[in-house]
Amino acid sequence: FVKGKARPVTIFECYDLDPEDVKEKKKLSETYLIMGLSYFKAENYIGALDEFETAKAILPKDPIPEFHLQRIKKILESEPIS
Repeated sequence: FVKGKARPVTIFECYDLDPEDVKEKKKLSETYLIMGLSYFKAENYIGALDEFETAKAILPKDPIPEFHLQRIKKILESEPIS
């Protein structure tokens, strides 16, 4: 869900103008981003962390995995250790 919205919103990324190698890497990292979001929604933050780290390794300059990694790190830092 997008903050402030009651229903799911589809988000698109246009990358037709990206160089061919970047397009391929974005397509490859897409699976990890989707899985990371699924884990995040299920509150499996460790699983999400792994998926977003893999996506970042594929395309280090992509800000999307880093955004989600920072969100997860804040959540994990605030959770009590059991």
